[in-house]
Amino acid sequence: MIQISRPRIYIATDASGRKGIGGICFESQQLFSTRVPRRHRGKHINWKELFAVLYAFADWSEDWINFGV
Repeated sequence: MIQISRPRIYIATDASGRKGIGGICFESQQLFSTRVPRRHRGKHINWKELFAVLYAFADWSEDWINFGV
């Protein structure tokens, strides 16, 4: 069935030019902060920003499966 309304999950992520990446999931009050792997440190900041989003999905996606059900 088509769901008219879906639960929303709010996250925020950020990347630093040299230091690393971090994020917060507001619903579960979970945080992460980690360094970018050495082989990726010279990449463009846009790549690092997207890497932070990918890291958040990989870390928290299992918690979101039954969220709001």
